[in-house]
Amino acid sequence: MQFLSIITIFSFTTGIYAGCYTSGISGSAVNINSYLGTICNGLSGKYVKNEQRHQCVMDSASVQWDFTLKYIGSDSSRNIGSTECISGMQKETACGKGGSSSYSNWAYTADPNAGSCYSISK
Repeated sequence: MQFLSIITIFSFTTGIYAGCYTSGISGSAVNINSYLGTICNGLSGKYVKNEQRHQCVMDSASVQWDFTLKYIGSDSSRNIGSTECISGMQKETACGKGGSSSYSNWAYTADPNAGSCYSISK
């Protein structure tokens, strides 16, 4: 009974959802992590509730990575700096096929894919 109580308390206090993808294109943290500073500089700043931002980057092995950062906290807005963003994204790039994690304020996704990033021009 005590063991069940501990599990129940833990599940309500962590506020964390984390998971590595089990299928899809493989990527390597070795090939993408050196770009995370630039990626997170683009993703950092002030977010309003449920706002998400996206970056598409080709790594050093020509694998496309889609990065998404979403503010899921309870306040109407919140700032995120590059250091906090990098910390969260490194957890996702450590997964062989990318991953997605949600914490109390932020949801991080790093997803390697086939293809290339594109830009829209007028």
